[in-house]
Amino acid sequence: MKGWGVITCGLICSLLLVGCKHEVLPAIRDGAILRKDCLHLCTQLPNGYVPSQDWPESIRRLCPAQVVRSSNVIEIVVHQSETELSGYVVLEGDQTAPLIQYSSIKPTGLDGIYEFELPFTSNF
Repeated sequence: MKGWGVITCGLICSLLLVGCKHEVLPAIRDGAILRKDCLHLCTQLPNGYVPSQDWPESIRRLCPAQVVRSSNVIEIVVHQSETELSGYVVLEGDQTAPLIQYSSIKPTGLDGIYEFELPFTSNF
């Protein structure tokens, strides 16, 4: 009887771990270059999706699913699921804090670059 309790507990823990899987973001090689490249995109492109042919090498290395230029940020979406997007957000100019639209935001330790999670919506 004791064995079944251990097996049941193990199965429940396994299901919880699978359900709480968090994708690890790829490492940024050089934050200063990534930020410079993103700032260049902000000055050259209108708001909206950034076509992959316009991605600089610093963004391509992150293997993004999509890149979006918003009013004052570049969002580099690395992982996309049915419920959430995650990746990096690079702030334009002298901003020190990202917008509040993100469900989770964490500093990377690189100037102006943050990790983000955002609930997925089809109009993103």
